[in-house]
Amino acid sequence: MDENSWRIDYGRLGTMLLPKMLRKGVMGKWVRLMMSGVAKLHVRQISYRDDVQYRLRVSGQVCRLRWLLNDKHDATYRRIEIKDVELKPTLTILWKRNKCSGLVVGKRNSGVAISRRGYEGIKQPDFEVLLPSGIDKGQITAQLNRYKLAGKRYILTEMII
Repeated sequence: MDENSWRIDYGRLGTMLLPKMLRKGVMGKWVRLMMSGVAKLHVRQISYRDDVQYRLRVSGQVCRLRWLLNDKHDATYRRIEIKDVELKPTLTILWKRNKCSGLVVGKRNSGVAISRRGYEGIKQPDFEVLLPSGIDKGQITAQLNRYKLAGKRYILTEMII
């Protein structure tokens, strides 16, 4: 829809719906007063619509996340960056004698989880968010948790400039 179709002057609309002889005087003022409440509700509806459209523009893509974070927290310099984290597998395979299968064992703090059932996955982050100093990490975390893809993990790193 066209953006101009949402712009309605309710005071003018109320006076135009009145007969010409009633537009001036007390009746015209009374109608404009009654339409001011409708105009306030319309302004609230327009701001809600704009907010929803803004939220719908953001997805889990890296470019959209970076756009959102820079738009909300660092609009002038746009220094917030998102980078992929390189996978650093540190696995050791132990072989039993006279058997063809091996047991995969991870080193301590390697980010690999192994349970009795076997390999469960890597607990390393998928991407890294580089933040300039002075930005509230709580708000960044809340927005990232809202918009990131469900299975993705991240870390926040403060840049030293």
